[in-house]
Amino acid sequence: MQLKTLLAALPAGPVLLVTIRQRIAALPITAFDSNQRTGSSDHTLAESLLTWVNVPLAHCDTIFFVADLNDFQILALPLAVGLVAFLYSSVGHGGATGYLAAAALLGLSPAFARPGALWMNCVVASIAFWRFQRARFFDAQVFWPLATASIPCAWLGSRMHLEGRGYALVLGAALLAAGWFLGWGKRDTTSESPRPIGLPIAMLAGGGLGFLAGLTGIGGGVFLTPLLIFLNWTPAKVAGGISALFIVVNSLAGLAGLGGKALVWQPSFLAPILLGIIGALLGTHFGVNRWRTTAFRRALATVLWIAAAKLMLSGK
Repeated sequence: MQLKTLLAALPAGPVLLVTIRQRIAALPITAFDSNQRTGSSDHTLAESLLTWVNVPLAHCDTIFFVADLNDFQILALPLAVGLVAFLYSSVGHGGATGYLAAAALLGLSPAFARPGALWMNCVVASIAFWRFQRARFFDAQVFWPLATASIPCAWLGSRMHLEGRGYALVLGAALLAAGWFLGWGKRDTTSESPRPIGLPIAMLAGGGLGFLAGLTGIGGGVFLTPLLIFLNWTPAKVAGGISALFIVVNSLAGLAGLGGKALVWQPSFLAPILLGIIGALLGTHFGVNRWRTTAFRRALATVLWIAAAKLMLSGK
C-alpha cells in the first residue's frame, strides 16, 4: 500500500511525525490505541507504526509529537498559561506544576503536557532569574551545591518511563505536596541572619528534588523555595532567585533526558508562549518590588489540589 493512501484512510487524531530520510510522514495514532498501544511506551508505539508502513526505525532521524487540540483547548490553554506564568513568576517559579494542573483539567495528554511544561518552565523561570538576579536576590554559594546534585538526577528521572496510572498517582501526589508548600509553607518571618549552608543536606536535597523534577516534568522550585526559607539559608526573595535558576537547569536536564519526546509543537502553541512571556514579565515586576502574593499562592494551591484529585481519581 502506498503511504499516501494509507494516511488518507486513517482517522483524525493526535499526530505522530517521523522524519524518514528527509521526508515527513504524518501518522494519526488513534487507530493503534485499542490494540497496539496498551501498556506500551511512546517509543514502542512509534516503532509499531513504522513497522506497519515498512520503515525500519534505524532509518528515522527524529520522532516527535504534535498535539491535536480542540477549539476549547486552543482558547483556554493560552489563558491558563499566562495566568500561571504571572502568578508563579512573582515568587521566582517557572510554573510547571500549574501548567501540568491546567493540562490535567483540560484533558491534555501527558505526552504533550510534560515536555510542554518543561519548555515553558525554561522560558518563565529564565525571565524570573533575570529579574531577581538584577535586583541582587541571588546567592551562588547556595545555588551551586543544589544544582550540582540536581542536574544529573533530573536527567535520570526524565529517562524513567512512568506512564498511565503510575504517572498520574506520582504527579498527583507531587501536586498535593506542591499545593501545601506553595500556599502554606513557612514564610520569611524571622529577622535572624541566614545560617551557613550545610553541604551534605544541600546535595541530598538537590538530588532528591532533581529526580522528582525529572520524573514528573516539573522544575522542583515549588519545593526548594520553602525548604531554603525553612532551613534559614536565605531570605524569601533570594530563595526565589535561586529557585528560578534551579528550575531552568533542571528543566533543561529533563528535556535532554526526554530526547525526541521533548519535541512537541503545533502553531496554536504560539499564543500560550506569548502570553506566558507577558505574564512572566508582569509577575516578576510585581514580585521583585513589593507585592506580597500569599492570597494568590493559596488560590493556586487550591487549583493544584483540584487537578491532583482529578489525576488520582481518574488515573489520567
